[in-house]
Amino acid sequence: MRYDHNGMGQYDMQNVLIIANPAAGKRAVEAQLGNIMQVFIDSGIAVTAMITSRRGEAREIARRHASEYDMAVSVGGDGTLNETVNGIMAAGINKPVAYIPCGSTNDFASACGIPKNILKAAQQAVCGDTLMLNVGTFGERCFVGTAFFGAFSWLGYTTDQAKKNRLGFSAYVVDGLKEMKRNQPHRLRLSANGRTYEGEYIFGAVSNLPTLCGVIKLPCTQSELAERGVFNVLLIKAPKNAASLNDILHGIKTGSFEGEMFDCFQTEYIAVDNEKGLIWNIDGESSGELDSFNIRCSKGALMFRGAKL
Repeated sequence: MRYDHNGMGQYDMQNVLIIANPAAGKRAVEAQLGNIMQVFIDSGIAVTAMITSRRGEAREIARRHASEYDMAVSVGGDGTLNETVNGIMAAGINKPVAYIPCGSTNDFASACGIPKNILKAAQQAVCGDTLMLNVGTFGERCFVGTAFFGAFSWLGYTTDQAKKNRLGFSAYVVDGLKEMKRNQPHRLRLSANGRTYEGEYIFGAVSNLPTLCGVIKLPCTQSELAERGVFNVLLIKAPKNAASLNDILHGIKTGSFEGEMFDCFQTEYIAVDNEKGLIWNIDGESSGELDSFNIRCSKGALMFRGAKL
């Protein structure tokens, strides 16, 4: 579905393409799309909105149409942004992307200083600076947030929002402990920075962001990651007893990952020998089953508008 409105172009953009997922954020997009468009129209910018109706459609829209506009604006959750970026990267389009977060998690928006308020985020997309951000490549797929597996990897998407609001970090700990009891450790071998990391891990993350699930703080800030062109990597080993489990929970809560239960580092490239059947979460989307693959960081590959690092 497509909507058009012609503006006067008083900013450095003449026209924008909005790619909107109406189902995101308990259908918040559906309720606010007209108001979002009006923010751009009031700034003299012509707007075309294309509405997705199925998984993968945002990628197709971006790949086919983003080159026709001065900017593509992804409206939805982390998955919608992931699809939009994948479409733009696949087509080799050198145009800025903006993000108006309407999902349940929005890790990327939090890390990039994008307001949670939908209309404020739209205004920031109009008036904000354009920065060059890193893009990760997971096998053949791109990601702007995090690729991760294990006990905490789906919690930002599955933990009840009311519980998160009420308990904060504790909500993740409670659900994470449940996940650890349900899932066996995963045996992986990862190679990075001339070193091999091998063992049984309950969690692993390769991230373009300084936080996970909005609560687990990683060593490098967003601006440091962008400047160096590297990922934050965190691997958590399987606990053997109550003391090692306590060390893990303390490290997660404080953001201190120097103990023996953690492998934590920064790198631009990782080779992974995956456990059979292990599925990774890539910006909220399933990786499918993969045996061996590489994860690369492309420094400054994404022109992004509206971030405040």
